[in-house]
Amino acid sequence: MMNRPLVTTFVVLALAGCGGAQPRTTTRTGPLRARELYPMGEGYIWTHDVDTQTGISTLGITRVTEATPPRFVIQADGARERHVYELREEGIWDVDANAWHVRDPLVVGETWDAGNGRTARITQTSQEVTVPAGTFSECVEVVVENTQTQGRSRTVYCPEQGPVIVEYHQELMTTGGITIHGELRAPLQRGMEDVEEPEGYEGPGE
Repeated sequence: MMNRPLVTTFVVLALAGCGGAQPRTTTRTGPLRARELYPMGEGYIWTHDVDTQTGISTLGITRVTEATPPRFVIQADGARERHVYELREEGIWDVDANAWHVRDPLVVGETWDAGNGRTARITQTSQEVTVPAGTFSECVEVVVENTQTQGRSRTVYCPEQGPVIVEYHQELMTTGGITIHGELRAPLQRGMEDVEEPEGYEGPGE
């Protein structure tokens, strides 16, 4: 049975919105840029419904806890681990890994060193995806593989929303592997401090 610490770790690794915020639309004059795939700002909140393979859906809440542009700290509720990202012209830099989190050009087949033994690859672009938060277009799928740990993550980023689908698979000798899947529950909240938690939510725990 999957425990809460593992679920929390997954949310942080894969990422890294409940409320009535509405998607923003922008007029683009050029190609989609990597910076647009993961909007960050003070108080930004993402909420994902997470399937932990236990038959019970868990709520994963991730938020920007510090904002000193161009650097932002993202942390999952209940997690000690913090991720520091830096917005750059070419994309989003993972300060902790000293590598790109996602970068231009957004072209299928493009790869880069994601740090810590990981390799990232763009597997799909111009995707339209439907999740509980709604239907989003121009989405980009990035797969990150770690040959050392046999871990694999799949993240679908959508403009002005960030990670809409997050999935993590870990090979295990005992069971053959586990897959945890999360989908954005509501559109990205901007600048709101708290999330209205659904009935029965106990928090991710530590």
